[in-house]
Amino acid sequence: MLVAGSVVAAAPESLWERLRAVAEPRALVTPERLRAAVPEHIQLVGPARIAYLHRPLTAPAGLERIDSPSDPRLQPLRARVTAEEWEHANLAAAEVPIFAALVAGELAAAAGFERLDGRVAHLGVLADPRRRGRGLARRASHASAAHAQAMGLLPQWQTLAANTPALDIAESLGFEPFAVTLSARLE
Repeated sequence: MLVAGSVVAAAPESLWERLRAVAEPRALVTPERLRAAVPEHIQLVGPARIAYLHRPLTAPAGLERIDSPSDPRLQPLRARVTAEEWEHANLAAAEVPIFAALVAGELAAAAGFERLDGRVAHLGVLADPRRRGRGLARRASHASAAHAQAMGLLPQWQTLAANTPALDIAESLGFEPFAVTLSARLE
């Protein structure tokens, strides 16, 4: 992880020597350099960006409140996205309420957050692929972040650096970049 120009690395002991041998530790947040430092069978994830929201938000009106991650109204949205998109949105672990934007009575986007360490609200958002680019995910995210702030939590946004639409939403809401991460999935 690269935070304010410093590298924070966590790894199993079996990889310590390889990581210590990297001449420029900041290079570890580039997929090419980390790939060269770890065994081939390890899957890389990222780079990802982490941002936090410090400016206060007021919740937008007109969104549906969903009071359970297992609410059947979420199922059509889940069926229209990939398993990976559903997993990354993390709505199954979201505290309630989950905020949803509707189009013609149909759930088109949803956002919620999972509480981390008692103080951080890790936001997740998902939009119907047929309805993306209309600001619906942004509205749902706005409501979820405002709700988190009203509860005294610090909203956190984390997404892959390649996910430009998600980064655009975070920036439009005022999330400030904090760190870049690159992870390896060990077996």
